[in-house]
Amino acid sequence: MNPASSFCLGAAILICFALTPAQALAAESVQLPVGSTIPVMLEKWVDARKSKVGDEVIAKTKEHVRSEGRVLIPKGSKIIGHVTVAQARTKEEPVSAVGILFDYAVLKDGREVPLALVIQAVAPDEESATAPAMGTAPGTAGGTIGAVPPLPNQGNVAGPMADPNGGTPGRIPSPNSPDGASDERSPTGALTPSCRGVLGIEGLALSPETTTPTQGSLIVSQLRNVHLDGRTQMMLRVKEK
Repeated sequence: MNPASSFCLGAAILICFALTPAQALAAESVQLPVGSTIPVMLEKWVDARKSKVGDEVIAKTKEHVRSEGRVLIPKGSKIIGHVTVAQARTKEEPVSAVGILFDYAVLKDGREVPLALVIQAVAPDEESATAPAMGTAPGTAGGTIGAVPPLPNQGNVAGPMADPNGGTPGRIPSPNSPDGASDERSPTGALTPSCRGVLGIEGLALSPETTTPTQGSLIVSQLRNVHLDGRTQMMLRVKEK
């Protein structure tokens, strides 16, 4: 081996040993399988009347997120998103809506990991949640509204959504049963990967449809303005990009 080759090899070894564990891990891509769930808790409220499109939404992971036995997103990491729809309920617009799109995770070592996520379930924080007995069918406290027409990707949406019972095409129908909702919270009220829909928050529902991939998940209400307290639980699910 000539001197030049020896020098290059030695430099590479020194650089390798100089890397911290976090830097070495940064070279690896963090990829969660489609369908993986991430339990999080909001850090701050989101409100249809007060929030604006583009406002940052921050949630923190409640437990380690693992794949194949390896922790990919540690407990306490931030999941960052933004408000995509903020529609207050008025006489002209009887449907209130909040759209949230989560964009990426910030790990404790500072790395930002892009993620494609949807909101699968929403519930109050465990201290105020009262979970029904396991296997009990969810009631009118929430759920998923079927066949909800998509809203535009903007805040304070204006459009032909006057009388929800009018039957006019394009208007949001009144919700009947919380079709698709599944309340399988733990005895402490914590969301589990099997939970779906809005659980334990009266009058809110999770719309199964969106206009575009940039709209994210839509939480709607025909009874009041959509408001999510800080510490609201969410179960996020990884979707295909």
